[in-house]
Amino acid sequence: MQSTQTQLLRLSQGQLNLLERCPRQFQHTYLEQLHSPLDPEHEERQTLGSRFHLLMQQREMGLPIDTFLQEDAQLQSWMSAFANAAPEILNSSSNSQTFRESEHYRTLQVQDYLLTVIYDLLIADNQQAQILDWKTYPKPPNKRKLEQNWQTRLYLYVLAETSNYLPENISMTYWFVQSEGKPSGFGGNSYALRARYANGDAARTQSTGSCATPLVRQSGLGGFPHEELPKGFPDLKEVASKTATPSPQSVKFSYNTRRHQQTAKKLNQLLSRLNYWMEHYYQGELFPQEPEGSKACEYCQYTTRCNRQSHAQDINSLATPGQISPTNSTILETNLLNIANIQEVSL
Repeated sequence: MQSTQTQLLRLSQGQLNLLERCPRQFQHTYLEQLHSPLDPEHEERQTLGSRFHLLMQQREMGLPIDTFLQEDAQLQSWMSAFANAAPEILNSSSNSQTFRESEHYRTLQVQDYLLTVIYDLLIADNQQAQILDWKTYPKPPNKRKLEQNWQTRLYLYVLAETSNYLPENISMTYWFVQSEGKPSGFGGNSYALRARYANGDAARTQSTGSCATPLVRQSGLGGFPHEELPKGFPDLKEVASKTATPSPQSVKFSYNTRRHQQTAKKLNQLLSRLNYWMEHYYQGELFPQEPEGSKACEYCQYTTRCNRQSHAQDINSLATPGQISPTNSTILETNLLNIANIQEVSL
């Protein structure tokens, strides 16, 4: 990282996932801002996920949601099923010692980076803190893979670092509102994980300091997380039509000091590598890419650009006007400030 840079580079869990998976794809997506056209089906799923997150946020704020439910039978079905599966979450306690906030926003500086998280719902009291996250695609991924995803690792880590809670008193629970059956045995089906790796949070970030305790409301709440699924994923409306009543499933992760230390080590290692890659990028050297024959390349839109054989569409000609090159680093600061607008996708 150049010493003359004054702005902190903001990173979400989505960018960390992509950076760890394929540094070259990170370069094309976030530094050069190459984008492919939105697929109509993806856009529809994205809109549906956005509406569910908005629905949950308005309900938490005490705003009317009847209009949402009347206009969308799918949302009504999901909300009804979720209310039956987790009434304790929707029926908030009147205890004044309990803090609840939807779209709760936090930042944490690590090295020259501002890590950004947005919790769909944070519930905290004097003893413990719970992070809740809504997912609107049908099947939960394998729990082990979900545990290693940077959303899980970063969300828990940031809360432990920016609050007075011990790691042992923090947990994170994913709710898959469209699920059927138990959340296990999905093995090789990592469509959703690939999508998450490929994009970042729709977080509207700002340079705010971290709070000493989550029992203080924070300003600058971001936009609603949008969920986009890759081609070939089952159409949500079609799945819903075949299932009379969705059966929401949850996957919970309890935190501890050992995991916290492991995350800190992996995070600092990854950011140190990013520093190195960025420094060499300014000197005209590209970020590293996956080894030849990697399965990750089969689902990447930059395969032709990277001289990899695949049927995936190359978007070499679809660069946005604000892209940068290794010899034009003066645009970097302006472009990187916009990566917070990249929409969140599913795990």
